[in-house]
Amino acid sequence: MILPPETPTLTMAYCRVLTDWLQSRGQALEPVLAALDVPGAALADPDRRVSRLRFNAALECAIEQTGDPHVGLHAGERVRPAHYGVVGYIMMSCGTSRQIIETHQRWHQLVMQGVELDYEEADGLLRLRETLPPLPGLLTRAAGECHAASMLSFARWVFGSQFRPLDVSFPYPEPAQLDEYRRIFQCPLRFDAPCFSLSIHNGLLDRPLPQADPELRQMMEAKAQRQAKELGLEADPFMAQLRAAIARLLPQAVPEMDQVAAALNISGRTLQRRLQQRGSHFKAAFDDMRRDLALGYVRDPQLSLVDIAFLLGFSQQSAFNRAFRRWTESTPGAYRDAL
Repeated sequence: MILPPETPTLTMAYCRVLTDWLQSRGQALEPVLAALDVPGAALADPDRRVSRLRFNAALECAIEQTGDPHVGLHAGERVRPAHYGVVGYIMMSCGTSRQIIETHQRWHQLVMQGVELDYEEADGLLRLRETLPPLPGLLTRAAGECHAASMLSFARWVFGSQFRPLDVSFPYPEPAQLDEYRRIFQCPLRFDAPCFSLSIHNGLLDRPLPQADPELRQMMEAKAQRQAKELGLEADPFMAQLRAAIARLLPQAVPEMDQVAAALNISGRTLQRRLQQRGSHFKAAFDDMRRDLALGYVRDPQLSLVDIAFLLGFSQQSAFNRAFRRWTESTPGAYRDAL
């Protein structure tokens, strides 16, 4: 998975999940705005970035201010697509629920950095998984409740207000009081799980959505690409995850597609489909990424050419030389000398 930036940030649009909920309860916003270190006018700028540490402080502030132990649940259940900023608008314009989920997985770091998001289809189910960075004290639960309730709220926006997931999992011990969990999620609850997850029937995924708008989607994706570039983020997080998985597996042996898929916690079929959506297939993507790794390794003077051949999964130096010449029309040594 992608390593989080040194200072993970999130959008002001998502911060409004918290401030909108406080306003709905008639609570003053000044303490939370102070914790976020922003003026009130910043709420009107959905693309403004706030550090994750500031958002955590705002969560703590809201818990103290309201005395509500379930701030995360109650704020998260009010999430609307606009709280996801440009990513929300892309998702709103998608043609199917599957496209919405894939869009969220592709662009979620524009909404919030430092969070790992993936999904897997198997046995007629789709499981959405979200992993948060470690947080102190009650913040793990508060932030997690907010994320889980947000996922459910968006799903209900897509599937209808009566939608119920098959189950929801949480990576912390079962709280003493579960009434609010049961009211909001209305499904089996699992605690002490490896990560947050939500399961649905995959038969829902390919139903056409009436709000599909290809032109709006194209325009918003162009904006998302600009934002990703400005933030120094990988324009396609899934491809970055794929590249990292291939780099980890290559020193052991040239991996098969199913091995790479397993390293990404998805099925081979899902990997194949995601690549097809990007106009590629496994063999081509693997070769491109192996070439990119080779060029990066050759630029590192600390690595010998023998080391590089090993890191790239070549059993013989001559095989590496032939592949490198095919990629660059040069030998690895000549390429390095020309740098």
